[in-house]
Amino acid sequence: MNFEEKKLTVLVVEDDPGSLKLMYLYLKNDFIILSANSVESAKQQISDNEVDIILLDLSLEGDEHGLDFVRFLRKEKAWMKLPVIAVSAHVFESDRLNAFNAGCDDFLNKPVYRAAVIEKINQYLIGNS
Repeated sequence: MNFEEKKLTVLVVEDDPGSLKLMYLYLKNDFIILSANSVESAKQQISDNEVDIILLDLSLEGDEHGLDFVRFLRKEKAWMKLPVIAVSAHVFESDRLNAFNAGCDDFLNKPVYRAAVIEKINQYLIGNS
């Protein structure tokens, strides 16, 4: 008997349309993709949908940024263990440390390549699905 594997859901929190489109192209064949361009819309997405992993830009629309969102997640029992990978053009070591200190599980520098994104996602989701 063949059972179709359930596609896992990736929430891409990104306010740049070009970067969002690139992530969609990278992920569309392997995952269900949700998107948000602000902390407010990201909170709505995780409230309304089952999300398996988050790809999080640090600079977002609105008054809050990506680190605010990951701090929120880490305080909420329902999402405190949800894997979060920061994806950012902020590439200084202090940016990486700030992301990890806020609660991100990993960090990818922009520009990001498909193989690196898929490898990181699989690193956190294998055995968790």
